[in-house]
Amino acid sequence: MTSKKSNIPSYDDKSCRHILSLSGGKDSTALALYMRDRVPQMEYVFCDTGEELAETYDYLCRFSLQCGKPQDVVVRSLS
Repeated sequence: MTSKKSNIPSYDDKSCRHILSLSGGKDSTALALYMRDRVPQMEYVFCDTGEELAETYDYLCRFSLQCGKPQDVVVRSLS
């Protein structure tokens, strides 16, 4: 289902996927926490460049536990 004003699917539209990219920073974390309660089917991804600090991986683990969706945080290497 799309909104009347645009072709953007609504949050409860089950025919599309909602994916949020995490960087490990404060802005992507704030957005993820804001959207968590608004889009329950949200999926989270993280792109591992291989240059992240150990603290970034610790953060991702804590974030997964807080969101209750550890399976939704995907770590992939570009190499």
